[in-house]
Amino acid sequence: MQIETKHLATVIEQHTQDMSGRVVAITGTTSGTGYVCARELAKLGATVLLLNRESKRATAALAGLLKEVPGGRFEAIACDLQDFASVRAAAEAIKAKYERLDVLCNNAGVMALPDEATKDGYDVQMQTNSISPFLLTKELFPLLRKSDDGRIVNHTSAARMGPPHEAKYFGKNGGDLGGDGSAAENAAFSGPRWARYHQSKLANCTFTYGLQARFDDKGITSVKALIAHPGLASTGLQVTTAETGGMDLGGGFMAQAQSAEDGALGILRACADPDAKAGDFFGPEGWTGLAVKLPPEDLLRDPENVRVNWEGCEAAVGAFSVGGEEEQAFARRTAVNARVVDGGGVVQAAGKSSSVRDGAWARMSGSGSARKPRCSRIFFARAAESVQSHARRGRGAQAPVRHRRRRCRRAQRRSPPHRPPRRAHAGLLQPAQGRRSLGQPPPRPRRRVPELAAATLPERLQPLKLAAIARARAVLGEDMLLMPVGFGGKKLR
Repeated sequence: MQIETKHLATVIEQHTQDMSGRVVAITGTTSGTGYVCARELAKLGATVLLLNRESKRATAALAGLLKEVPGGRFEAIACDLQDFASVRAAAEAIKAKYERLDVLCNNAGVMALPDEATKDGYDVQMQTNSISPFLLTKELFPLLRKSDDGRIVNHTSAARMGPPHEAKYFGKNGGDLGGDGSAAENAAFSGPRWARYHQSKLANCTFTYGLQARFDDKGITSVKALIAHPGLASTGLQVTTAETGGMDLGGGFMAQAQSAEDGALGILRACADPDAKAGDFFGPEGWTGLAVKLPPEDLLRDPENVRVNWEGCEAAVGAFSVGGEEEQAFARRTAVNARVVDGGGVVQAAGKSSSVRDGAWARMSGSGSARKPRCSRIFFARAAESVQSHARRGRGAQAPVRHRRRRCRRAQRRSPPHRPPRRAHAGLLQPAQGRRSLGQPPPRPRRRVPELAAATLPERLQPLKLAAIARARAVLGEDMLLMPVGFGGKKLR
């Protein structure tokens, strides 16, 4: 029976954006919601990677998509979610060809299958629906980080509601998790088959919110995790479940279902809605209807559920860190105004610009820098001498302050003829002299700090220099490089 599609056009018109230039990877696109999502995103201009097991169905789906979207950019990539090695190989194939991934949609899933183990030893439902998507996300995360609007979209269902997580469902217990249940239990959507399905669909949610919590902790805003559910949609999922004895299609339950197009609205919004925010949950409010933003139930964000899921998946496929060395290097390259404080003296360092226009700038560079800055360890000696000079003048051991030459020039232009322009303190880059007005006396000669090597510092200043360097390394990292700093109106060479 053909089911009328009611809301697809509305979502495409009001809740999607131009996807030209975007690269989207979707699992499970041979039929149902995955096929619709791939088709509609390709129409919006995206390059769509189709991750499926190699089969005649996958080949036919690719041919159908190319026919429905002439000129659409599709690429088939072999990915069997019931085999960790295949998932890793698919991720490597993507990383070998694409430098960036904008959207990863973990759509594929199975429902209420018999109590069987995969070749890796895990429950077939838990591995397909949850652990393999965790692995795929982990492997492709470096590409998602390179997007300016990276999205990780997970697909859950109404079966997410129920008891909390149990660690046994994440272990190598495939084939030993309660059996297949009776026909009466399966017809009533209960029993061990549906308990395993519930655990895997709850895991989609706890993975999403656990991942977003880690993004928030690390200050990652370029990638967001989102979740969606299809409601009750008529797809090939129910056919496979019925063929294996997991449900009865003759009971009239599926007569309430909406079309696969309307079932795909949630993941379409999560993938392409320009107003989507981190942690958003899209889906119909009931079994059917327009996909709207939903409040997540407490069960989905419960810290204990998140912990059980995360630890179980990491035990199966390895640690998933959203930070690590790459994050630290990124932070060092973009650090601004890191400070080292020692005995009243403050040394400021900034990595946002390599210019020495501002006094006492220093630049930290990671391994990915395009230009290698010149080193100047004498910077700390100069800062120490400046602090000492302040003390000699009776100003106390105050820190030399940064100034901007541009501001100084404006101040000079506003200064009356009888008042010489303010000078930066000795030890910092001197502002350039502005043009003098007629009748203005010549500026006072600028005090120049003699060249001073770190090795020739007075003995009493050596501890200050060493302490400043040690604190700088503690804050900025061992691979810190400092830009040369100008003194007395000229740059050090």
